Amino acid sequence: MASSLNMREAGEGMNVSFLRKEIMKLSIALAMLCSSFLIPASFAQVPAQSPKAVRINVSPDTVSRLTETPAGDYWIEDSQIFIGGRGNASRWFGLSGAAVDMIRNENAAGGASTTLRIKFDRILLDAFAALEKRNALPETKFISSNDSFDAKLLPQARFFIEDDGQVRLTFRLTARMKEEGASSEVTKNYNFTVTGLRPFVGAGGWADNNAELVRSESMNAFERLAEAFAFDVSGRFAEASLPAKQRIVTLTSIASGKSSRAFLLGQSEKTVMIMPMIRDKPIRDMVMVIDKTAFRIDGL
Repeated sequence: MASSLNMREAGEGMNVSFLRKEIMKLSIALAMLCSSFLIPASFAQVPAQSPKAVRINVSPDTVSRLTETPAGDYWIEDSQIFIGGRGNASRWFGLSGAAVDMIRNENAAGGASTTLRIKFDRILLDAFAALEKRNALPETKFISSNDSFDAKLLPQARFFIEDDGQVRLTFRLTARMKEEGASSEVTKNYNFTVTGLRPFVGAGGWADNNAELVRSESMNAFERLAEAFAFDVSGRFAEASLPAKQRIVTLTSIASGKSSRAFLLGQSEKTVMIMPMIRDKPIRDMVMVIDKTAFRIDGL
């Protein structure tokens, strides 16, 4: 009897142990099933997409003075500044006429040339750093590189002397970008013109107070040009150029009242980025960055 009772108790103990294991398995399965229904989608673990890395080489050099600047422009030595607007001799007399125009543009600057011996590479690098800091384009990250790079960037400025001696200032960012899977380069120019005209020298002139105004305007201009370049390489311009998304805007200068039409590429808080048009055809290697306060813009 005792042995029979012990065997029965042992069997019952094994059954209890077995049942406990099965109950535990069932509990785990139910918990997993419930969790799949109860966890909100907002808490799902989605792998973060890494930003596209773009390696940039910001250069202290200049663009080609033979093929990328107007004939007759005067280059201020050891700078990234050009002066143009004086004379049309190059139109009629070729290289000899261009030499005459160059001298006339140099003379028009007077003693301002020495003061205007400025480079903008450091200012452009600071503009990209500011762009990264405020995370304006989270899908793209810019890395400064002197060895291997995706784009070589050449900042510059051009003074254009009007007939009355007043001078207009335009900043340009020339980008030489490597095409993916090809050995060739694509060159594109991004332009920003400062609102208003000033003389070269004298009170309030461009060269006044060690060209302080040129330096401050260059910081503002290259912040906007860096942003436009960033929009472009991140793919935003390409998306805006799709047939279903293309928009044409009309820009009217508040100062002159002149109007022109252009393809809208993008806009930020202060600027509109456009592709200019000639006879209703876009100039695809040029981007104009327009100050919203200087134009009335229809079609935004």
